[in-house]
Order: sequence, then C-alpha cells, then structure tokens
Amino acid sequence: MAATLPGLTASATAQLTFFAEAAGALPTLGATAILDAAPAAVGAASLPSLGANASAIGYTPSASLALDAPARYTCVLTGAADDLQDLAISISSIQGRYRENGSGYGRVVVPAALGYVDEIAARPNGEIVVTFTQGDLSEEMLRFEPKYIRLDRGAESQSMTLSGAFDVSARAEKLHDLQDVTYLPTTDGVPRYRAAARGDIRPGDTVRYAGASHIVTEVVWQAADEMTQMEVEC
Repeated sequence: MAATLPGLTASATAQLTFFAEAAGALPTLGATAILDAAPAAVGAASLPSLGANASAIGYTPSASLALDAPARYTCVLTGAADDLQDLAISISSIQGRYRENGSGYGRVVVPAALGYVDEIAARPNGEIVVTFTQGDLSEEMLRFEPKYIRLDRGAESQSMTLSGAFDVSARAEKLHDLQDVTYLPTTDGVPRYRAAARGDIRPGDTVRYAGASHIVTEVVWQAADEMTQMEVEC
C-alpha cells in the first residue's frame, strides 16, 4: 500500500495490507452507498405550518419531512484534495453529535472493510460526508475528517470504524417543526425530544412542538439497519 491511513501507524497500515491480501477476492464497490432506514410511524396529529411568522422572527423555515418515504443516508469519502474522485462507501451505522459550544463528532461503520483499505488510504486528506435524504428533501448531516480508524476482524467478517471531531460551521438559524415525537423527558425544565430524524438541525436553531418553542443546544443522531433516531436537547 503506497499511502498510510490517517490516524494509523505505519505498522497498523501494514497489518491492514496483510489482512487485505490474505482475504483473497474482495467485494466489488457498488455504484451507490446507501443505508436505508425505515421511517417512523406518522404521528396522529398534523403540526401547524410555519407560515409567514417564521421569516418575521428572522429564521429560515425548514421543509417538512415526507414521513411515508424511507430515510436514506449516503456516505462518501471526498477525493478532491488528493486529486481523486469521491469514494462511495457502504455503511452499516452512523453516529453524529452537534454541541452548542461549536464542537461536533461523527462516526460511521463500514461492514465490508477490506474492500476499501486501498481506496481510503489513497485519500488521506478526504472528508467523510453523510447526506440525509427523505422524499424530495436532501440535507448534509455530517462532514468530518476520519482521523481515527479502527479495524475489527473476526473469523468470518471484518468492519472498519471511521470517526473524528470537527468544528461546527456558523450558519443562519432555522426554525423547525418537530415531527413524530415519540419521547419527551424533561430534566430541570430542560426538554429532550426524540423525534423523526432530519439532517439540518443545529444548535442555535429553534424547534417547535405542541405549541412550545425552544432553542436547540445539542443534537444527536443514530442510524443502523432499520433503526434511525434523533434526539434534540434544548
């Protein structure tokens, strides 16, 4: 392998090379890399539309989710910084977190890890980009440098975990109507909503549900197989 994987020592990279060579024929990389998550059940009551009130208070209203459409998560490792094309990566799970202090964290798990070793190593300056799509809505959910790479190899399977911390870029605040809220604990007056996932909620945004509005302080996403979950703390 010509390049060293970011976050790994030369000896660790050499070990990955050994695993790849010992595995024989590797899986072919697909043209697309999409983790489909089944949508949550549609809530019984429809929420009020944002209307002209949203722009009046200086927020950009967000689009509503099409809850009857499947949520799709697409992952790529960018290649432009290394003069290569973006690499579509099949993933089995996602974790993401945005905090009000401007910090964030992202993690994706690649199930067919050995098929990507050389391609990932060739993009040491790339970024992992996860895009959330549901119906006609498409939003960038995570973007981070995979500074930490872990290989887990069993007798019959192997996986690779790509993770990294990042700074949250400033943008105009948005107003969101939360949809399909399934859990709402409140601690010392601070609500934490578990609701239908979407990709563009950030700390500093305002969320509305059941007539109450709150400023977001933290957002956490988890998606794996047919499970997808978003928690918003205010």
